[in-house]
Amino acid sequence: MKGYWIISIAVISALLFGCGNDRQIRVVHVPDSGQTQSYTSSFGQDSDYLLHPPSYADNGNGTITDNVTGLMWQKGYYGSAQLDVDAEDYCADMPLAGFFDWRVPSDFELMTIVDYGTAVPAINGTYFPNTRTDYRFWTRSPASTLLTSNWAVDFGTGTLATPHFLSTGYTRCVRGGQNQPRVFDDNGNGTITDWITQLVWQKQDQGTVASWEDAIRACEESTLGGHADWRLPNVKELRSIVDSGTHAPAIHAGYFPNTQSNFYWSSTTYAASPDAAWRVNFWHGEVDASLKENAFFVRCVRGGE
Repeated sequence: MKGYWIISIAVISALLFGCGNDRQIRVVHVPDSGQTQSYTSSFGQDSDYLLHPPSYADNGNGTITDNVTGLMWQKGYYGSAQLDVDAEDYCADMPLAGFFDWRVPSDFELMTIVDYGTAVPAINGTYFPNTRTDYRFWTRSPASTLLTSNWAVDFGTGTLATPHFLSTGYTRCVRGGQNQPRVFDDNGNGTITDWITQLVWQKQDQGTVASWEDAIRACEESTLGGHADWRLPNVKELRSIVDSGTHAPAIHAGYFPNTQSNFYWSSTTYAASPDAAWRVNFWHGEVDASLKENAFFVRCVRGGE
């Protein structure tokens, strides 16, 4: 499987059987988006589902532990804009709190600490104070397209994008986590299980575009595979199935055939402008927002508890 996560080994370790060979799987839950405000009377928006709410611990030594993923973060950051290649050297040479294994986070790791319930900054200001919003923050994940730099997160809004080559940005380092290959299984009933996140996905998308409200209703009404608890994924869940090592489409096409190299809706409203909602572009994996009246593709999810 092509995609890898560089993220925490989390708190659950399970030996799963009946999926070909026996495999040791370290379960890593996707942290909730942080959105708790309601923006529509239609049930199924992000705030109607609270799974693994954000939880942090200040270690009193300049570091913050994410209690959901187990990752340890630099509380501050390198506040001078630098190239993505220089970010690697900064983290590798940092002896913060007596640890010498700091590194630049992956694209999805950095996205896990975005707070999509707020904006400017879109991050918990108690645990990550004074986070600037005039430049993006670097990840270690290279883009799969030409003339762009590594993936970077804008903590003004929560956008995940690939700036142009030779762009500059800030750096917040992380430690912990472990490489492990993505582990998907085809359940034979039109659904795909992601054993790492424990999320179960619709194998084929809905096959048509829809407005945000219609996308929510389509998932809530689905009975695919004999289950009635389908929902539209929040923005972090939806980005979790991106394979940013490829593009057109940026997903494991063997498990998710016919995925459009286009935008898919999430259930998460854009906090800075509630007339818009977050979407993921499966051409290459970018995360941005668009007006809810616009029509994009839909892939439903269930589980994740």
